[in-house]
Amino acid sequence: MLAAMGQSHASPESFPEPLHGNPTPSDRSEESSIVILVVDDEPDVRKITRLLLEARGHVVVTAENGRSAIDVYKSDPGRFDLVLIDCNMPDMGGVEVLASMRSANSELRALLMSGAAEVHVSCETAPTDLLRKPYGIDDLHAAVKTALGI
Repeated sequence: MLAAMGQSHASPESFPEPLHGNPTPSDRSEESSIVILVVDDEPDVRKITRLLLEARGHVVVTAENGRSAIDVYKSDPGRFDLVLIDCNMPDMGGVEVLASMRSANSELRALLMSGAAEVHVSCETAPTDLLRKPYGIDDLHAAVKTALGI
């Protein structure tokens, strides 16, 4: 489980987060070639989530805050099959990030994540699923499959 992840204060530079190539739609015939954008302000959460998803063969791009995620997403809205967004980030909340992304692609599949004891009502009522932190590998993969409808 990812139990104490929100308590780490490691610098983002300590976790390299490479961007991966963009497969063409014809390359996405199986679950293993899904492209996922992970948005979280906690470096440890981004790294672990990226590693867990890549272990299943997914292509993962990460963003450290809402504004950078919106920039990455809007530069190529058709690139991503799914976005995982932290609800509680300092610069911009997950619901606001999702709304901005959906203005470019109303069909965007998304999954909000939250580790807060009390989740803001906007996260609980958002038109998408909510994954509670800490989550285990099975919880993460089940939530991804549900969000993708597979």
